[in-house]
Amino acid sequence: MRRKDSVIAWPSLAWEAAGVWRSVRPAFTEAGPERDTAVQSLKAAGAALLAWAVAGWWWNAPMALLAPWTALFLVQSTVYRSLLSALQQFVVVVAGTLLAAGAGVLTHNTMTAMALALPLTVLLGNYARFGDQGLYAATAALFVLVYGSYTGFDILHRLLETLLGAAIGVCVNALVRPPVHTRRVRRLGDRLPKDCAELLHTVADGIQEPYDEEQARGWYDRAVRLTGQVTDLRVARRRSDESYRLNPAHRLRSSVPAPPGGRVGRRVGPDYRGHQGDHAHAHRNRRATGLRTGPFGSAAEGGR
Repeated sequence: MRRKDSVIAWPSLAWEAAGVWRSVRPAFTEAGPERDTAVQSLKAAGAALLAWAVAGWWWNAPMALLAPWTALFLVQSTVYRSLLSALQQFVVVVAGTLLAAGAGVLTHNTMTAMALALPLTVLLGNYARFGDQGLYAATAALFVLVYGSYTGFDILHRLLETLLGAAIGVCVNALVRPPVHTRRVRRLGDRLPKDCAELLHTVADGIQEPYDEEQARGWYDRAVRLTGQVTDLRVARRRSDESYRLNPAHRLRSSVPAPPGGRVGRRVGPDYRGHQGDHAHAHRNRRATGLRTGPFGSAAEGGR
C-alpha cells in the first residue's frame, strides 16, 4: 500500500514542481505580476532585516522583535495602503498594549489578565475601520502579558519599536521601486472595446437572417461575460489609481508609465473611438433596413 501511495505521489510532486517553475520563471524573464510579487517579497524581507539591524543590533531594544515584525507586514501592494496599514496597526497596537497592561496591573495574574484583555482586544480588532490590521490588537496584548512587563518604560519601548518598524516598512515600500499597477488596466482597456465590437458585429450580422434561440442565447451569454469584464476593469482601475496616491515614483523613477486616462464609462481603451464609429455605422445600416437596433430587439423578425 505504501509503495502504491509513493508511486501516485511522485507524479503529483513533479506536476507541482513544474507548476511552480512556470510561475517562477517569468519573474526572471519578463515584467509582470510574477516579477512584482518577487520584488515586493524581497522588499518585505529587506525591511524586516533593516528594522532588526536598527532595533536589535544597534539600539539593543528589549522588545526588538516588534520592529521587524511590523516592517515585514507593512510592505503592501501600494504606498497608500502601506501608510494606511501603518496607521491602523499602530492604533491597534497602542490599544492592545494599554488594555493588556491595565489588566495586568489590576489582576497581577497572567491567566486572569488574559481572560480580561483578550476578549476585549479580539472584539476591538473586528472594528471595520482597522481592516486587516485589527488582529494585531490581540497579538500586542499577548506580547505584553506573556512577557509580564507592564511598566511605563516597557510600554513606551514597545510602542517606539512598533513605530520604528512601521516607519521602515513604509519608507522601504515608498523609496525602493514603489509599486505602480497599470498593466491590468491597459490590458483590459484594450480588450474590452474589441470584445464589445466583435459581439455587436456578430449580432448585427446574425439578425440579418433567421436565427434560433440557441444563437440568441449565445449572444446573451457573451454580453453577460462582458459585464464581468467591465467589473474587472473598474476594480483594476481603482487599484491603479490607489497605486499612484502618495507615491513618489513620479520623481524617483522616470520609467513609470502615466496612469491610463479617463473613467471606464468615458474611455476604456485606445480603440474606443474607432469602435464607436463602427457601431454608429452599423446602427445606421440596421435602421435603413427597417430592423430594430437592439441586439435582441429583432427576435420576432428573426424568429418568423
